[in-house]
Amino acid sequence: MFTQRNAPPPRELRHDIPEEVRSRLLPVLEDAVLECSGDFGVFLEEVARILFKRYGGLSQSGYVAARRSKNPFVEHFFTCHDEQVLDFLEVCFQQQPSCGGQKTVDESALGEH
Repeated sequence: MFTQRNAPPPRELRHDIPEEVRSRLLPVLEDAVLECSGDFGVFLEEVARILFKRYGGLSQSGYVAARRSKNPFVEHFFTCHDEQVLDFLEVCFQQQPSCGGQKTVDESALGEH
């Protein structure tokens, strides 16, 4: 996983993943998973289980009213550190390596400048 690699990234590299990018990533991934397996909920549960084991818990907003979703994994995705979003993406592609491929990557980059 990205957060557990031995060598830290060079200082000049940044991994800023703003909320609008995170908001765009979830539906693109959902479309890719639905196209392959048809059950995004099960897919999220598999990814969440892996991340939960890795971290010992999932992130969430301290205020119930500020939470983006009742789904604990979706909430984690919107509140976790940028490096953990990269872990999420890595685990997603490990779970469904044939789903989406370059098309999914290209769709998630739409609108980014």
